[in-house]
Amino acid sequence: FNQRYYAEKLNEEWERSRRTKQAVSVMKISIDDFYEIEQTLGLNVRDGILKTVSDFIRKTVRANDIACRTQMNEIAVILPQTPKKGAALLGERLRRIVESSSVVDSGVKISVSVGVSEYPSLADSVPALDETSTKALNHIMEKGGNRICLYKAPGDFTPEFEVTPE
Repeated sequence: FNQRYYAEKLNEEWERSRRTKQAVSVMKISIDDFYEIEQTLGLNVRDGILKTVSDFIRKTVRANDIACRTQMNEIAVILPQTPKKGAALLGERLRRIVESSSVVDSGVKISVSVGVSEYPSLADSVPALDETSTKALNHIMEKGGNRICLYKAPGDFTPEFEVTPE
């Protein structure tokens, strides 16, 4: 799925979250050193790594989660009915799975960076949910990658509603 599909589904899930008073999280995933791999090893290796990571994502997320390739080196996953803690745990599990593997053909060790945000506790709108997950991803990539970052809302942020723990 692509950026347009992601935007449509994010709007739908945000509306559902508001109606049901359940959280929706977004996880943004980026392959570390993606462009360096492309430059040094070529497009075929890059595409193989992208396919491998996409397969890991597909096998790790639930059937109702929505994964979309939103940029050349970014996959966004919409996690309905998932609070930030669950999204962060899923992101870390995925990061570890990718880290423990390698692309056999090229022998390249791959890793990913993951940025996570959630509505309602960390973002108050669809654009904010998307932007805050991107900010978290960019922050962790600037720190060297191969980690997960959960966005931290400003101190004066007030959520629209509180998610009740299960």
